[in-house]
Amino acid sequence: SVAWLVSRTALLQPSVPGPLDIAYPGDILFLPHAEQASGFAAAPAEVWRLKCCDLANAQSRDPALAEFVIRQLSAQRQRAQLRRAVISELPIDERLAALLIEFASRVGVTSNQGVTFDMPLSRAEIASLLGLNADTLSRIMSRFTSEGLIARSSRTHVTVRGIDKLRSMCRFSNAVIEQATA
Repeated sequence: SVAWLVSRTALLQPSVPGPLDIAYPGDILFLPHAEQASGFAAAPAEVWRLKCCDLANAQSRDPALAEFVIRQLSAQRQRAQLRRAVISELPIDERLAALLIEFASRVGVTSNQGVTFDMPLSRAEIASLLGLNADTLSRIMSRFTSEGLIARSSRTHVTVRGIDKLRSMCRFSNAVIEQATA
């Protein structure tokens, strides 16, 4: 069995059709068949591979590492539960608002223009992650742009100009921000 430690944001593409997931720096992934997964990281990322027994041995020698692993896996489980709640309980515009808030909180850089980040996901990937149709997602993105909530200088470069408005329109925004900054 193999553990993977993510050192830069990665978009995980499963080897079988299904929802995508996002791994952030410090995430620990236990993927027993990752060697067979073509396109494990769908976006440029750095992932360190460790044998599970080596990780377990290191944890037994270093209580701080063991504590980190427990905290990290707990945070990842909470993030997965929150994402499931977002997808299953929120209307489509709130789902997108939650994702934009998540990226802004985790990897965004604040400036006088707003909070800017590089979106590592394509339109189809965002739609898959949020359980949306790609055309529906495009309509919501266009509406967010026309309302001045976001601006895009390229396909991947996003500036959230109306973070407070996004927060007010998403019931789970506080939970998303808390999870992102934990």
